[in-house]
Amino acid sequence: MKKILIFISTIAFILSNIFTSVYAQEDESILCWKSTLDEYGNIVYVLDMSDKEIEKYEISQLKKEYEHQTIQRTSGYTYEYKRISTVYDTGSSATSKILIGKYLSWGQRGKITTGGEVTFTLKGSYKSISGEASIKLSVQEEYPVDNNYDSCLGLFARLQTSKYLITKKDKYSGTVISTTYQNVMTSISTSIRPIVNKSKNTIEYKYGGKWYTAKMIKSGVSSPITSSSVLVTAITDVFN
Repeated sequence: MKKILIFISTIAFILSNIFTSVYAQEDESILCWKSTLDEYGNIVYVLDMSDKEIEKYEISQLKKEYEHQTIQRTSGYTYEYKRISTVYDTGSSATSKILIGKYLSWGQRGKITTGGEVTFTLKGSYKSISGEASIKLSVQEEYPVDNNYDSCLGLFARLQTSKYLITKKDKYSGTVISTTYQNVMTSISTSIRPIVNKSKNTIEYKYGGKWYTAKMIKSGVSSPITSSSVLVTAITDVFN
């Protein structure tokens, strides 16, 4: 009898591990990037994913918040997620991307050379919203910069915010317990450009031979952006 109980317990343990593994694989979703160059030679990383795959990733982020996996399987509730709309997009043009991180400390230099994997430290409100501290990218390039100014490399992103309907149901009856809406912000593409610290600590970058003032998310913002009202001029005092 003791051997039978041990055998049953062993089988239950194995099945539990298999179930946990399958459950994790179904919910696991990561962003897949591919690199390219824009018309001026700047490195751009774009999502190598379909819209449905991006949606799956965004839902996986919501599940981390709404479903505690070890508890969810034994609780009396289920959750459904439905994308309602794209609430806001910072824009697809090269100069509409938002400054979110930097590589190297500020310094006067004539060029910046990278030699492999580069870690960009995420800055300001973007870090608060995304919950990430850094982004690693494979970059092996030489960037000429204006040595009249302090400079470093900046990481810019096109940000998209989607609105989701989350429905909580009774696991057994299917009765709707509650509904709520939540926004999810995703980086659709990122690009790397030299940035300089110009007058009054204003951060600028050159594109197509012209100077542009970098934009960043306003200090203190902690939720996905839904309008341009939270985008402000990037200055070193706040960005750092």
